[in-house]
Amino acid sequence: MTRQNLESLWEQFRLSNGVTLRALQAIPDDQLGAAPVANMRTTRELVEHIYSYVKAIPEAVVKGRITAADVEPQLGRMATSQDTVAYARECFQKADAAVKQITEQHLGDMVATHWGPSFPGSMMMTVLYDEHLHHRGQLYAYLRAMGIEPPFIWGFEENEPAFQPKKA
Repeated sequence: MTRQNLESLWEQFRLSNGVTLRALQAIPDDQLGAAPVANMRTTRELVEHIYSYVKAIPEAVVKGRITAADVEPQLGRMATSQDTVAYARECFQKADAAVKQITEQHLGDMVATHWGPSFPGSMMMTVLYDEHLHHRGQLYAYLRAMGIEPPFIWGFEENEPAFQPKKA
């Protein structure tokens, strides 16, 4: 993966993240502690899991490792739906800052993980994208179980301005 490829991937991620933020805004406060799907994370735990990795993976590509401490639960910070959105925004901003530091060297270097195998930095960035979309799908299932219609997955123009397509 080249730096230019990373920029394209990150641009698509930025747009997708805007859709995820809209999904988070739809979660009622009283459903944050709920487990809308049996034997799965609560809504709050799912949001925390998604965004701790959004932040931690680009940072790991820069520093060459990701540890369990890098994704420590932040559940106490998410008492309301508004708090989950603030947490997600903060994690994305940190991820965006890390992505700006990633070089082609970082993309080729191995990144040690706390879950087992090491991966090249480029693969870690595709893991981030896949992981985010996988768990956004879970979030959509949660919203549907709550009786809430999730946002259209390709409705990027409906995102807030920072997550809309760039003007040509």
